[in-house]
Amino acid sequence: MFISHIALVFTLIELSNAHHAEVGAPWIIPRREAHSFLTAPTRNKRSDPACNTDEPYCEANKGSCMMHNEQSREHYCGQGHTCTSTQACYLSTPCPAHYELGCTDDQCLSFPCQNGATCQDTSTSYNCQCVSGWDPATNCATDYDECQSNPCMNIGSCNDLINSFSCDCTGRYEGDVCQTDCRPGPADIVFIVDTSSSLITNVNKSLDFITEFIKRIPIGPDDFQVGVITYNFETNVLFDLDDHNTTSGMIVKLQHIKGEDAATYTLPALEKAKEMITNSSMGTRRASSYIILLYDGLSTDRNNAVNEAMLIYSIGGRIITAAVGQSISYSELLLISEKQYYTFRTSFLDDMLNYILKETVPDNCTGNCSMVTGSEVILLLDTSKNQTNEDYYQRLTAIRRTIENVLTYNPNADIGMFSYSDDVEQVFNLSWSSDIDELIAAALQVRVDTVNTTSNLSHALNHIREGNLFKSSRKLIVLFSNANWNNVDEIDTEVKLSKQQDIHTFGVAAGEDCNVDNLSGVLNDPSYIFDVEDDGYTSLESLAAITKYYNCTDDIFIKRQIFLQGSLILTSNQSYKRTLECEIIVRGVFTNMTKTKASSTSMFISHIALVFALIAPTRNKRSDPDCNTNEPYCEANKDSCMMHNEQSREHYCGLGHSCTATQACYLSTPCPVHYVLGCTDDQCLSFPCHNGATCQDTSTSYSCQCVPGWDPATNCATDYNECQSVPCLNGGSCNNLFNDFTCDCTGRYEGSVCEKDCRPGPADIVFVVDTSDSLQKGVNQSIDFINKFISKVPIGRNDFQIGVIAYNFDSTVLFDLDDYTSAFDMSSVLNTVRGEEAATYTATALRQAREEQAIQWDHVEQALQITGTQWDNKRNGYTYSNSRNCPNHLDDMYNQILKETVHTDCTDCNLKEDTQVIILLDTNGNQTIESYNDRLTATRNIIDKILSYNPSANIGMYSYSDEPEEVFSLTWSGDKDKRIAAALQIDLDNHLSSNLSHALQHLRISNQFTSLRKMVVIVSNGMWTNLDGIKKEVSYSEVHGIEVNGVVAGEDNVIENFQTVLNDPSQVFYTEDGDFRALDSLTAMTKYYVCVDNIFSTRQ
Repeated sequence: MFISHIALVFTLIELSNAHHAEVGAPWIIPRREAHSFLTAPTRNKRSDPACNTDEPYCEANKGSCMMHNEQSREHYCGQGHTCTSTQACYLSTPCPAHYELGCTDDQCLSFPCQNGATCQDTSTSYNCQCVSGWDPATNCATDYDECQSNPCMNIGSCNDLINSFSCDCTGRYEGDVCQTDCRPGPADIVFIVDTSSSLITNVNKSLDFITEFIKRIPIGPDDFQVGVITYNFETNVLFDLDDHNTTSGMIVKLQHIKGEDAATYTLPALEKAKEMITNSSMGTRRASSYIILLYDGLSTDRNNAVNEAMLIYSIGGRIITAAVGQSISYSELLLISEKQYYTFRTSFLDDMLNYILKETVPDNCTGNCSMVTGSEVILLLDTSKNQTNEDYYQRLTAIRRTIENVLTYNPNADIGMFSYSDDVEQVFNLSWSSDIDELIAAALQVRVDTVNTTSNLSHALNHIREGNLFKSSRKLIVLFSNANWNNVDEIDTEVKLSKQQDIHTFGVAAGEDCNVDNLSGVLNDPSYIFDVEDDGYTSLESLAAITKYYNCTDDIFIKRQIFLQGSLILTSNQSYKRTLECEIIVRGVFTNMTKTKASSTSMFISHIALVFALIAPTRNKRSDPDCNTNEPYCEANKDSCMMHNEQSREHYCGLGHSCTATQACYLSTPCPVHYVLGCTDDQCLSFPCHNGATCQDTSTSYSCQCVPGWDPATNCATDYNECQSVPCLNGGSCNNLFNDFTCDCTGRYEGSVCEKDCRPGPADIVFVVDTSDSLQKGVNQSIDFINKFISKVPIGRNDFQIGVIAYNFDSTVLFDLDDYTSAFDMSSVLNTVRGEEAATYTATALRQAREEQAIQWDHVEQALQITGTQWDNKRNGYTYSNSRNCPNHLDDMYNQILKETVHTDCTDCNLKEDTQVIILLDTNGNQTIESYNDRLTATRNIIDKILSYNPSANIGMYSYSDEPEEVFSLTWSGDKDKRIAAALQIDLDNHLSSNLSHALQHLRISNQFTSLRKMVVIVSNGMWTNLDGIKKEVSYSEVHGIEVNGVVAGEDNVIENFQTVLNDPSQVFYTEDGDFRALDSLTAMTKYYVCVDNIFSTRQ
């Protein structure tokens, strides 16, 4: 070991001697030799004491000691050396026995670079390669200021960090360096307003929608531009995209829109809108473009319109559809808009606006709009007994498709389900499962209630509302029912109470028995009804789209406003000098402006100076105490304080100022140290307009553009009296509401402004009475019918005028339309009519009736032939029975006339279609096969004709011989083919007896009928033996409101037996020789109007 040490020392001495010989100065050595001495150039300042005190230890651990001798080097080199400024002082070895100062041209060996930097020697100096974040200018000793390069764009302020920086952006911009413009827009929006026949009564709803929409966006060439097109048969540009730069100008123009009685041609409107956005958005402006189509989806030119929409999409345009109208075809709306989330209802304005705001900013903007997917949907299924199985299964199918559509479009939605009839039962709750198959399986297991016929929807809605089942912000209830509710008013109230809690109630119309009018009545908005009958459940896509929407901040345009920064300096001694130096940043364009104005006599400054001083002209009266007491806080939060200094302005300006009557007093800044009063010609900056109104300055004054409902005459401080314009017609009294009014109409009128005359008439009615041979015995029956009819209607020139013609071979005018004004005088003349033995020439009588009419024959309300038997007629809705046993047929005719002589929207007469018909087929063996087959054919025609004319009718069937047997029940199926197939499978019975009385009794006492109109149709050969028993049962049935009719088919019929047991030939329908047209009249009985009893006293 000792020998090794000596050898090493000797070697070092030799190297040192070589150095002295080469250089000549003892402290200067070549760079090569300095590197050989300092084998650890990364040595650090941590010191190992043994290296500096224990020579043998240091010699044995040179590598480690070389890493820890920097303190010794600094100590000895610091005591003095003769190295030049371009050299570094060093120790020759790390061990104390050999400490000797030397100099080297490699300055890196003095470790000048800090914080882990790498030193690079040069011929005369060195460079520090810093670890990222340290400053090379200070040998990496200090943090590098990344803000020196002004990395933050658009006037963002830079914060220096270690090896990084951050930018505090102005309100408008986001991004690492404030590079992303997050103010929504620019965008061009073209509204297309349907003003055709189907939208006449809804034009105002479209206008209100547009008005509210444009009030919520900034209008201008750098923001949003709006155009409006109206259309029906023709297309009209109300104003183009660059016609208006203010909302008020647009609103004035919108008031000119009116509905017209015309067809709906959507194609030309879309073509015009495409031309508008092509010239602007896709031309010089290069902005996003939207076409918003407000209509009902009932285009006359649907296919052409859809093709044009596809063309608009292909060039980058977007079409949004908004449902408005009395009946909505969502299938067309979805075709036109292409995307289901581009289909909206006018009541969901926020959803549409927020979608546009979101789409007109970059995707990486974070502070504007957020997607909301946590919607909650409760399905409410009507299981009451009062519905057919087939229609109920269609509603179950609609529920299945609803679950599929909602969870496919929005997997985050929660779906719950309840069923109800008399009471409400939970099927599954909102948190039960998100699995589509599980939810559908549970839903499809719900069956119709076999006991309760009550459909207590109001109770079910109340249960959901008061149960606080919803937790999310978007709460939906979807109704599945035939809507045959009796308590419509109570349901309407519950729907409105739910709406007050932000619960939206929708209805799905499925099944042929669905009463869409009732649905529309309780939901108050046809766009809340999704009719799936004709569109293959396509409309449910629009329902699903409601569950996912954007929520944008309310102050998005204030938050993202164009940035203005300015200063105002006002001197004392009544002399005001204003120097404004500001930078205006508009979408990254910088402009320097300096403006000076002095006045020695007043505090007046120009409008533009005030705009720069008051950068938040929409500030309000809410006060932030820190803004008024904490100067540093205020200076640091000027934007916020400017929004909340109005109370301070009112206080100081109220203490006294010298502004004129046409000027407004203001504060120069929001912060207390700089409160100085000034005056401006812009009186709007004193906030004279209330309740969210927009102030518009004029040269000498101002005007307030009120939010609808407020009165401009009081600066929008009070409610505007909508009744001032006397909107209610025909003596209706007006009730003023906020932003609305209602009319209490007199008895005769209805409508939103009492515009609809709901008193039936006037009408001219000519009775033509057959008095020929075949009707000699039936004349009195005809006269009784006319007398009853005219006793029910008011007679007079402004009401109903009656004429009567009697005819056989000749025609006689008993009295003309204007001969009598009282029913008593007419009855006196009618009682003179007698039958005669003569032929029946009807054409002559009809020509005579036409001559009596003062108007064209096509406009005659009714021309009636009164006979003792039933007549068939191609217009089966106009054929009635003059039966003594069935007075309701007189009412049918009477009510039909009343309904047709009033406005279609009047509510006095309601169409009834829920008629129940039971066919009673005689299968006794005492009839030929051929004739029985004729009766089966008649049965098939009965089913086919009734369900074709009235799909809402319910048909059941029994066969009978000795005993009655049910073929199918009244509620079995609404499908014609199924019923016909079941009927045609009935074979003849071996029993020869035809016990019709027993079959009729069975139907009567089994209480199978539940509707108002109950009919039994007998199909038989009439070979009955107990005619008296049958006649008695027919009478009993009629007492119970069951009308019994007979159909004669086959050659083996005993027609006289039919006439005997039915008491009236008009209740027998003849179908010989394959002619079944008589059944059209039988069919017509299944659909009829019911009018209120006191209609003329109510509508007096």
